[in-house]
Amino acid sequence: MSLKLIAFKNLKWNSISSIFVIVNQLVLILVLAKLLTIEEFGIIGIIMAFTSLLHSFSDLGLGSAIIHKQTSTQEELSTLYFISLMAGVLQLIIINFSAPYIAYFFSIEILAPLIKLTSIVFVIIPIGQQFNLLLQRELKFNIIAKIEIISTLISTISVLSFTYYGYGVYSIIYGLIIQHSIKSCTYFILGYQKHKLRFCFNLKGVIYYLKFGIFQIGERIIIVLSNYLDILFISKFLGSEILGYYTLGTQLVMTPFQKINPIFTKVLFPVLSRLQTNIESLKNAYFKSLKIIVIITFLLVMLIAINAESFINLFFGEKWMSSINIIQLISLLALLKSRHNPNGSLLLAIGRADLGFKWHLFTLSISFIVMLTMIKHGIYPLIISLIILNLFFWYLSYFTLYKNSIGECFHEYFIETSLKPILYILFSATTTYLTMNLFNLDLYKLICGILMAVLTYLILIYKFEKFLIQEIVRIR
Repeated sequence: MSLKLIAFKNLKWNSISSIFVIVNQLVLILVLAKLLTIEEFGIIGIIMAFTSLLHSFSDLGLGSAIIHKQTSTQEELSTLYFISLMAGVLQLIIINFSAPYIAYFFSIEILAPLIKLTSIVFVIIPIGQQFNLLLQRELKFNIIAKIEIISTLISTISVLSFTYYGYGVYSIIYGLIIQHSIKSCTYFILGYQKHKLRFCFNLKGVIYYLKFGIFQIGERIIIVLSNYLDILFISKFLGSEILGYYTLGTQLVMTPFQKINPIFTKVLFPVLSRLQTNIESLKNAYFKSLKIIVIITFLLVMLIAINAESFINLFFGEKWMSSINIIQLISLLALLKSRHNPNGSLLLAIGRADLGFKWHLFTLSISFIVMLTMIKHGIYPLIISLIILNLFFWYLSYFTLYKNSIGECFHEYFIETSLKPILYILFSATTTYLTMNLFNLDLYKLICGILMAVLTYLILIYKFEKFLIQEIVRIR
């Protein structure tokens, strides 16, 4: 079976899993927004920020090294497994010690017990994480997708049940613990049958993995900080209510974006790793995949931005009306972030984790300065400044990342995967907006907004991207 066909089959499974998770999470957000206060929703944002930050430590960056190397001995895998377990225990201790200080910093007393409870997750994750990575390396995403769907469904049912019986914000953490317990145990049971562990610990034998992992973990931490730095600033300086509106906006906009990108990037990394010795083939595969990612994410971002007012009015009610403009601005920010997000897969595939680390350290430093300067002006100037900043990052990344790693690719970067998709959504958005104004009721506006946007966008894709469509059909 060709690498293209294997990748396509895995994309289908990843797509099924991610679509299920997106729909599931949107339903969960809708229900929680009805049952929780705006301030409680803001606290969820803080918890998610810390969970994501600490999750970036979970495998010490060793997972990417395992996938990149392609082959590993039993002794290497066993040593790496026990290193990950020890890291999880260390995280548990550090989190429990620092929780009261974090709560004091944000002046939210309930944060301390919530963060301590969340720390349990980081002992559970390492139990099955390595076996999940080995399945990714072997491109067995059908198994991963099934586990993801089952664990997500059970977790959601648990969260809704706990919330209904009055457990409030604790419901999210209980659901998180249940989800990771199911995933880790399943991965361990399935993975151990093929990759049995030995009770050995040879640190010298895994030096390659540790060196690779140092840059990878550094990059991950910086990426997570970049993604959640806005939430930390808003919670500290603008208060829980504004944070609640902002959290709803980020959850509605970023959930599809964060779930759709991995559909491709999880498959893209191991596929590109197999092409790392052939730069032209790697470049071709990367930009074709990037174009598909951009076309899909741009459509979703446009749908959210155009229909934000009708959607909030119909499903969330007057309580969340103040989040509408925030959602629309976050949509523009998500559009820019989705454009340069998949570069991590490319850099890891060619073994340049160091370049990704340096780039994200630079962007985090600039973002920190901009946020520190703009936060005093309020939520809207803050988001607008981040949009402008990410536009600058998009331009600069071509010269610092792409040109340095895979050579000249101006047409692919600026025209094929940037300018053309932007023109598609501008035409589609304008047509849709003018048509929506013919209706008064929110329900009709929403239906028209979705159908018109999708129809005009797909017509443009069919008209101007026939070669890409034909290639996808041929792979099947």
